[in-house]
Amino acid sequence: MIKNIIYIGVLIPFLISCNSADWTGDRKAEAIGYCTSSGNPKEFCECSVDILVTIVTYDEFSHWNSEILDGKHPSGDVVSKMMGVGKRVADECRSK
Repeated sequence: MIKNIIYIGVLIPFLISCNSADWTGDRKAEAIGYCTSSGNPKEFCECSVDILVTIVTYDEFSHWNSEILDGKHPSGDVVSKMMGVGKRVADECRSK
């Protein structure tokens, strides 16, 4: 039992960092820029991107964002992840 708890304690931070590893400072700034250019406050956008980087990889975000900007309707697993981002953003960032 203790061994399982230790394993989970080590595994969870690793899994979280896997998604954020490809999110460089410049890439985060790019995502914040897309958000603020849509008229959202900077604090809200920073909060949103902090959540985004824990759920999707930069490549997933970039592909999804390109499809949105091209007027397409993204599909697949990334849509599900982005819906998760949206829910957390609504819960955690709306007051900013």
